[in-house]
Amino acid sequence: MKELIIGKSWEGILTRIACVSCFIIFFVYPNFDIIRVDGHSMTPTFDNEEVVFLKKYAYEHIPPELNDVVVLKGEPNKIILREKLIKRIVGIPGDKIEIKAGYLYVNDKIHMPELGVIFKHLDYVFVEKIPEDHYFYIGDNRADTMYGLVNRNEITGKIMFN
Repeated sequence: MKELIIGKSWEGILTRIACVSCFIIFFVYPNFDIIRVDGHSMTPTFDNEEVVFLKKYAYEHIPPELNDVVVLKGEPNKIILREKLIKRIVGIPGDKIEIKAGYLYVNDKIHMPELGVIFKHLDYVFVEKIPEDHYFYIGDNRADTMYGLVNRNEITGKIMFN
C-alpha cells in the first residue's frame, strides 16, 4: 500500500510532488492571501503585526454575513492611509445602526457590549436602513477604531483564520 501511494521510484515521487505543487499554485494560492494586521483597531481579536489568511473570493456568490471579519479596500485619497483595512461587519442591508452613549446598537439591540464603548461623547444614528449592497463595519477595539458604510464591491475578502 505504501509503495502504491509514494511510488517505487524517484520519478514517481517527483511526479506526485510536481502534481501537488501545480494544484497548490493554480487552485489554492490564487484564492488566498496572507496579510499582516496593521494597527490596533481589531484588538482583542487580532493583535498588531499578526498574520492572518484572507479568502479573496469569499463573497463572489454569497453576501457577507453579520460578524464576518473582512478586508476592505483602503482609500488613500481620504483619511484612511492603509491599503487594506480589517474590520467586522456589524450591519447588513436593511439594518438600523445607532451609537448611543458610546455603545453600538444594531436593530435596537446592543452589539457585543463586552467590547466596550466606541466614543464616550458621541451619539450617531444611521436613521435610514442600510441600503442594498452596503454594510456597516467597525473594528473590535471600540475605543480606537474607524466605522462606517462600505459598498459590497469594496470588500476584498474574508479573514478565514489566524
